[in-house]
Amino acid sequence: MKIIIKPAALVLCAFVIFTCKLHAYLPTLSDPNALPVAQNVYGHLATRSTATTNKLIEGQHLGGLNELLYPTLYGAFDLTEHAINGKVPGLVGTRYDSNDKQKNTYVLDPAVCAALNTQLISIWKTAQPIIHLTAVAPNPWNPPSGRDPYQSTNNIRDLLLSAPDSAPKRAFWSSIDIIATALQQLQAAGVPVLFRPFAEFNQSNKYYFANQTPDAFVQLWKDTYDYYVGIKGLHNLLFCWEVWALNRTNNEANLAPWYPGDNYVDVVAGAYYFLPSVPYLDANGVFAFTKLNDSTIYSYLISANRPFGSAQWGLNQGTGVPGDHNFTQSFMNFCPQLAFAYYWTNEQAVEVQAHAVEFVSEPRVATADDLPNFTPSSSSSSSSSSSSSSSSSSSSSSSSSSSSSSSSSSGSSSSSGVSGGGGAPSEGYLVALLLLTALRCRPARRPQ
Repeated sequence: MKIIIKPAALVLCAFVIFTCKLHAYLPTLSDPNALPVAQNVYGHLATRSTATTNKLIEGQHLGGLNELLYPTLYGAFDLTEHAINGKVPGLVGTRYDSNDKQKNTYVLDPAVCAALNTQLISIWKTAQPIIHLTAVAPNPWNPPSGRDPYQSTNNIRDLLLSAPDSAPKRAFWSSIDIIATALQQLQAAGVPVLFRPFAEFNQSNKYYFANQTPDAFVQLWKDTYDYYVGIKGLHNLLFCWEVWALNRTNNEANLAPWYPGDNYVDVVAGAYYFLPSVPYLDANGVFAFTKLNDSTIYSYLISANRPFGSAQWGLNQGTGVPGDHNFTQSFMNFCPQLAFAYYWTNEQAVEVQAHAVEFVSEPRVATADDLPNFTPSSSSSSSSSSSSSSSSSSSSSSSSSSSSSSSSSSGSSSSSGVSGGGGAPSEGYLVALLLLTALRCRPARRPQ
């Protein structure tokens, strides 16, 4: 019996073998009532790890309160300033809470949030990059301290929805209300948001980590999620659980107890600020972590059931000198799962790094013009709930559908579906079998 497989099938076989090595992400957002536009953004992020082009979405922080109020001092809140060869970043955003550098006071102001929203809505309508937003309730025991701890006795259990009434609890949820109102403005404008509600949580300078327990943090995350989604009706959010990913202590690198679960998280992310003093690249430009805890954190993030990206990305950290996009490309070679890299401001902005033109011209890098249209057509919007559910189901069974279509397509060149009449299986049959094998060899999902 002689089996002949065409070159196209061999290419598909190689793809199947490669796909087996990558993690299968959950097909839908944690919010079952998520708007189709939000689900479309999630679906795109979830497919970056296996894409061959437009794998990494180039991101850029546009600034916040200081850029908005004092542009001559801190730079303008302007998307076009970060254009490279006419290409603008595919992921841009801001933060609602921030330190007012001129008044030296921490601010979460509804008027500032609304003004930032005006900018974001205009940017979304003009270029439709994915919008990335950070908004953390300031320390309710001492709001001027921002996200910093205040007293070691402060316990975030006192902020839970089930906790007795107290002044800190009222302050916390009052801040959450301000954030929710601002997010509702974006939802009303049809803007989906990659949202960080407790940024870079695993640091001793965060009141929701220092002197706290994992179960208290997890419950506060869940309460905050339920409040935004269930009580405030926000269905445009992709909840991003972000960790500080480099140079952590053993305690800060032990992430599993602090993970809220896949039903409350849509994207996992790391804040990566690379110190030039650490030799991440070898003589051939190949990336590798040099510290055990860095590797531990990275391994945990890429094993998640949710897409992985960098919610903060900085090269040459602490030097005041721009870095080189070639470093990012080396990391991309090391980590095919990286869906986005969100560059920070000033000397860490995308346009000032070396090899900027080459970077945005790289086929694996996506700028705003490389993204699909996330806004559903009016016909699909009319059946938003059922269409979202149907899209989820089709997404979760995409491989088996591919298997079926490959089989039928290959079978069309051989009416019997069997080559030679000697009982040898057709090319279509073998391709279908390989795809089925790919489904079975996906890594086991991490428990929630």
